[in-house]
Amino acid sequence: MKKRIIGIFLAVAMLVPAVFTVSASAASQSELPQALLLYTGFTRNDGKGKYPTYTDDDLKTLWNMTHEFIICSGNTRYNSFDLDEGMQEIVSPEDIDKITSKDIDAGQSVSAIQKQLDEIYNGVKEGYGTVTLDSLAENVALLVNRLITASDESSDLAIWLPLPTVDFKTLADNFETPYKLYMDKLEERIGPTNFDDYVRGFYWGTEAIATVYTPFNANSPSTNFGNQLVDLMDSIGTKARSMGKQFLWCPYMAPTNDGNFLRTGNVINRLDIFDYACIQPGYYFNSSAVNNLYSVRDSAQDNVVYDYNGKAYGTKTSDTVIGVTMEIDDGVIDAEENNRYWAYTQVFTPIKDSVPIAFYASDATNTMNKTVQNYLKAFFNG
Repeated sequence: MKKRIIGIFLAVAMLVPAVFTVSASAASQSELPQALLLYTGFTRNDGKGKYPTYTDDDLKTLWNMTHEFIICSGNTRYNSFDLDEGMQEIVSPEDIDKITSKDIDAGQSVSAIQKQLDEIYNGVKEGYGTVTLDSLAENVALLVNRLITASDESSDLAIWLPLPTVDFKTLADNFETPYKLYMDKLEERIGPTNFDDYVRGFYWGTEAIATVYTPFNANSPSTNFGNQLVDLMDSIGTKARSMGKQFLWCPYMAPTNDGNFLRTGNVINRLDIFDYACIQPGYYFNSSAVNNLYSVRDSAQDNVVYDYNGKAYGTKTSDTVIGVTMEIDDGVIDAEENNRYWAYTQVFTPIKDSVPIAFYASDATNTMNKTVQNYLKAFFNG
């Protein structure tokens, strides 16, 4: 089966044109992103697992495919930090106890939300003092410096730095100061010169503005829709620009309308928070999401986010440039996933030179899989 799949790929790949355009430098930010996601840091909230490491040869191989990278921290919950302020939690049980009805979606139960957040807290408390923003900054800075070495200090290298997932969405305000301190710590650890030369921007890792946990007033864009997570995104975006950097988001589109994408679409279309938004179709991981391929394509092509029925979420007034997240992992050796990935290439090939692209290939083990490598080479190098 593997030989058959690779054979089909090699035959067709010859027909695929080269698509990667290298940015002049990280500081020259006019080129559309064409970036591969790389993972680092902890995989477990208790600090007992880490993402597999890319070898030096791995990074050189990836550098020969693309010159732009988005560093990611995955779904790990970073709920403690020092950052020269003394070790402390971002969210505590006392914070959860203070939640009121104005902090959550209309019609939701405060006690039910508090119970769910208590469960999240209990899942992260073992990582206190270990799974910290400081540790993430250290891991990210190490990967940045290794990428610089792999590129032979090329001015073509462009890197996006991660902001971790916010799972305590109701208490998003708690993350503003720690995240800004973390951004400063990243600049310090990477070094001002390398930060200026190679860092293009920051990547917002929270992939949705979840319903239930936060309110949202679609008629009030001037107040960030009355949503505390959007307030946080806005504040972090402002901080990124004050550092001379851009802001990138890769939100997901669920297979069916669950209410989350209405929030995503309104933020992208109507607020100038992000420079780029590369939408995840999700079809590679869920066969029922096939229509998302076409919705995401149309949204990127027309630079306006459409809902599940092809209607825009409000009038597009923002300057955010909409793109696509390609998706693959080592499951592509199986027939179903292979066919789904091939559908991505068919739908997005006609627009991939003209829209931002983020390419998800999971962790180092998946990314460096030989079959995945063949597909990445075909996409980035043609």
